[in-house]
Amino acid sequence: MATIIKTPNKDSKGIVIFTDKEKDNLLSKRKQQLKALKSNWIIGLHHNCWYDYNFNYDPIYDFSIASKDDIKEVKGQKFPIFEGSVVNFNNDNIWKFSKENNHWDLINISKNADYKKNENFIRVVREIYNRGIKIRALMITFKEPDKIFKKKSLNDFYLEEFNEEERQLFNLIELDTSSPPFDFKTLAYFYSSAKVFCSTSEIEHRPRIPSYAISSGIPIVVSKSVSTLFPNKLRKEPGVFVANTTTDFANKIIKALKYVNSSFYSKESMQPFIDYFSSKKTIIRLKEFMFKNFNLNLEDSETLNLKKLDLRLARHMGFGNDLISSVPINMDSFIEFLKKENKHELIKIMNADDLERSLSQSGFVSSENQLTKRPLISRFKTFLIKYRLDSFPRIIQEYFNLKI
Repeated sequence: MATIIKTPNKDSKGIVIFTDKEKDNLLSKRKQQLKALKSNWIIGLHHNCWYDYNFNYDPIYDFSIASKDDIKEVKGQKFPIFEGSVVNFNNDNIWKFSKENNHWDLINISKNADYKKNENFIRVVREIYNRGIKIRALMITFKEPDKIFKKKSLNDFYLEEFNEEERQLFNLIELDTSSPPFDFKTLAYFYSSAKVFCSTSEIEHRPRIPSYAISSGIPIVVSKSVSTLFPNKLRKEPGVFVANTTTDFANKIIKALKYVNSSFYSKESMQPFIDYFSSKKTIIRLKEFMFKNFNLNLEDSETLNLKKLDLRLARHMGFGNDLISSVPINMDSFIEFLKKENKHELIKIMNADDLERSLSQSGFVSSENQLTKRPLISRFKTFLIKYRLDSFPRIIQEYFNLKI
């Protein structure tokens, strides 16, 4: 989101970071307003998208936060990239390694969306059971109830695949909610009580949920796509087991469990993987990056706020009010707030745990929701994608010139 990292002072510029969703939907028509900030602010861009192989660099943004695997500049332009994303700022005080009381051998927590391929996880557990290996597994899925198109529930598929005795070992919990169903400390309990995490998603890049598993020191079994959470040198066992087919996933889960149950498994062996998602370690890298690229020393506590970047960096501004995904601040109002550079107002909110949420409640900015200002054609496009109608009928797309 439009996140204030540092405020300007007499010796250096401030730092503000926007998301690509803000760039595409709100800031493309506000370039003159952004240019007016450039004299006193360094402007960053956090890439929330899974990947962008047609990224067109705009020099109005001074640097990007993204994995180098996930963005490719169309003209081959070079520009500063901080390697990572919001998931690299996981809270070190919440996600903790635990080798005791591991109730579940295998765990999967995910949104119940088509791209997650959750049915495949059920097939993978079925494959493991067919081999006579009766592991204890837990799957938690969540999704807002679909009031238009209802499909067969994951639970129906689960009941068809597993008998009553097997369901004593493999538990499925389906929840009706659009947001993660638990607070972070509760989620951390599930991870600390498990040995291995598995996601069968085949197309995601940099999802949060597997990163929490790694931050908790448990190996993950994932597709090649999800493995891009890590740089190449860390896409390897014993932290990351990469799989492709149902059989391959089953093999890698069994291999990961064998490792966790061995004497070789320890916090020390998992530390390189844990560190990559550590907020403390990532902040050190960020400070080095800003000094190298902008000769900026990020050690001034009075004008610096690096708290809760695991939430703040990817949260959007001007798109409603949600703890994870958005904060209710009008973008025009926010930019004007930055232009004023009222030191008293900035310092007043600068030390807040959640700076932007505190700003939204301060009275310094407007909370007008700008999402409703999207053109009808844009909302229609979103509808087609959500309900998987984006390939039918093609005549609708051609008529409206939709590029989906």
